[in-house]
Order: sequence, then C-alpha cells, then structure tokens
Amino acid sequence: RTSEGQEAVKSCIRFVNTQPHVGAVELRAGLRLAASDHAADIGPRSSTGIQGSDGSTPSDRVQRYGAWKRSRATLLYFGQLRDGQSMTNLVDDALLSLAIDDGV
Repeated sequence: RTSEGQEAVKSCIRFVNTQPHVGAVELRAGLRLAASDHAADIGPRSSTGIQGSDGSTPSDRVQRYGAWKRSRATLLYFGQLRDGQSMTNLVDDALLSLAIDDGV
C-alpha cells in the first residue's frame, strides 16, 4: 500500500528498469565500522545528520579505517533488521525506499 497509488510504483519500476547495471553493493569492513561509529554517536543524541558530534564528516570516519578508492555515498536509514533479514536485504530495502520515495 502506498500513499501515491499504483501508478507511482509502476513509474518507479519503469525508471529502475531503464538504469544501467552498476553491480552489487559491497559491504566493506571499514565502511561498516565508520557507520557503526556514527550510529553510536548520533543515536543517544537523537540526531539525524551526517556530521558527527566531533565535527567529523562521512569522509573523515571512512578514512579512520582505511582509504576509499571508488565512489561512495552516505545514506542514513533509520530501519532495523527484521527477524531473519540479512544486512544486504536491509541495504536493498533502504535503496528501494529512495527510489519509491512514497509520500515525499
């Protein structure tokens, strides 16, 4: 069920189907650690931004755990794993929610 109706979902599917394949999202240890640090920082403060309480940016946090050689993006997704759901499925859900963008 969506607030925008079936046509919005069909439009999203058409859009996704016209995009070039870019390969699978890879979960890297350094990125996971950088994200975990940020979640531990913003969670207790109920913050929703990308800047850390120490002024750190996503790039700063990634560089604490190594260098990144390719492009990267920052996505704050305030969901949680359902019983039996893998982290890869959670990432898929987050990306799908960006594409559908229901009610925004």
